Amino acid sequence: MSFRTRVACLIAAVVTSVTLVVTIGFLYVAGSQARNSLDIELEERSSKVANFLKSPPMDRLLSSSQYSSKQPRFLTGEKLFGPYVAEDVLIQVVNSRGKILLSNVAPIPISRGVKKTALSQGDYVFLETVNIEGTDIAQLRVRSVSLGRNRALMVASPMDKINNMMDSLEKVALVTGFSGAALSAFLGFFVAGRVVRPIRRLTAATSSVANSLELDDSIDLDLSLDLNLDLNRKDELGELAKSFNLMLSELVESRRQQQRLVTDASHELRTPLTSLRTNIEFMSRAENLSNEEKTQITDDVLFELDELTDLVSELVDLATDRHQMEASIVVDFSEIVKRVVERHMRRSDCFFVVDTELCKIKVEPSLVERAVSNLISNAVKWSPSAGIVEVTVREGSLTVRDHGPGIDEEETELIFERFYRSASSPSAEGSGLGLSIVRHIAESFGGSTQVIEHQGEGASIELSFPLSQESL
Repeated sequence: MSFRTRVACLIAAVVTSVTLVVTIGFLYVAGSQARNSLDIELEERSSKVANFLKSPPMDRLLSSSQYSSKQPRFLTGEKLFGPYVAEDVLIQVVNSRGKILLSNVAPIPISRGVKKTALSQGDYVFLETVNIEGTDIAQLRVRSVSLGRNRALMVASPMDKINNMMDSLEKVALVTGFSGAALSAFLGFFVAGRVVRPIRRLTAATSSVANSLELDDSIDLDLSLDLNLDLNRKDELGELAKSFNLMLSELVESRRQQQRLVTDASHELRTPLTSLRTNIEFMSRAENLSNEEKTQITDDVLFELDELTDLVSELVDLATDRHQMEASIVVDFSEIVKRVVERHMRRSDCFFVVDTELCKIKVEPSLVERAVSNLISNAVKWSPSAGIVEVTVREGSLTVRDHGPGIDEEETELIFERFYRSASSPSAEGSGLGLSIVRHIAESFGGSTQVIEHQGEGASIELSFPLSQESL
């Protein structure tokens, strides 16, 4: 069953339930009002007849009356029960033993409540609904009042009109209920179609992206036209559209970065491969090469192989997904920095000035060590021979400063781009990925990188990580 059909069925069920509750309540109220109206009418007539029967002539008649069902004519008519009794009002007088003293109809069933009313003194009233079998009258509404001297007056009226009215109302309610349910199902199906239209568009857009892998066009659900909604409002469909467009923009950016990485990587890989091919072809074609020439060509080949190896390693590191990292642990940032500085002190002629303090960060140690190594290698590359490299660790931030030519203001962000090389680079060494890897690792753990201002010559780059409150 489709979502649209389920919504339509749900709307129909809700409308039907509400209609059923309202109908039952209406029928109950209508029946109660009709019975109350009949009870008021019986009260007025019983009061008039009771006053008439309490007169001395009627009292003597009741005392000497011998009721017989064979004498209905003698006991009927307004002369017996007064001039205010309508023809549809049924009257019967009984005593406390259930004996009928007077009646203008066939005997009305006498209940225990009627006998109790005859025995009572004062204004005792007993109301009941009596079912009549074997006659045209199905039900009677009976009001019994005390006449004193162990007598009770029963005034009754047929409930045919009320029952017929209630039957008609029930039929109308039944037809209205079914019609309302059918109409609500139809309208629900229509409304559900309007509701799910943006979702269908979103589904179609998602399927189109999945099938064609075309990510350049964002999806516009046009909710303002479909549902009269403002896309700036924080409703569910608006948020869904915004989330999808945000996801799509992220996919577009990811695709562009991937294509750029592949393009830049192929360009960078082409250089050492071309050099290798040239040297190897030269060695294969040259017949008489001196040992010095062979040694020089071999050194060039080995150098290019080292460059190629480093480039491939850095590309792999840069492409490593954060979800493939090992579990983060709490480490002392200053200890990682000290280990990396010791290695670079053995490899270079630079003089390192190290100033560190305890900084607890939650990271993957090997990746952070790689980021620190790249940052210090960059400072060594730009430092003059036997230059000074200042390394400072404070509150989760590592600052590395060299005393080289410095960084132009327009290059402060470009240096963190992949394969970017400054025009003033002192050598052709490096792949242009070092600082890009530093930023990638920093952002993987919620950190950041930036070029910071300082007094004097050289450049100063900061690598920061959030401090951890956990213990080592």
